[in-house]
Amino acid sequence: GWALMWQAPWAFFSAFFMSFLVNLSCFFAIQTTSSLTFKVAGCVKNVAVVWYGVVAHGDHISVLQVLGYFVSVVGFAVYSRLKMIQGAVSRASKRKKE
Repeated sequence: GWALMWQAPWAFFSAFFMSFLVNLSCFFAIQTTSSLTFKVAGCVKNVAVVWYGVVAHGDHISVLQVLGYFVSVVGFAVYSRLKMIQGAVSRASKRKKE
């Protein structure tokens, strides 16, 4: 462990620094938008990465994997829609009380 780290300490420190920046950017993205928007963006990114791998690098994906991606995206879309509806109902009930 330690011997490997001391062979290339810059690699470990740069990985630590980049991880810190990624976490900080995630924090600010969630604060600026919402956790739901952040999750939707992550889902879109994952689909784009798979698509890029298939188109640009010729990666092969099975029918089961395509079905898995489809279920994941549809499930998340349904979840997102339900959360949006829940938020709208909550805001409407707050306005009604005022």
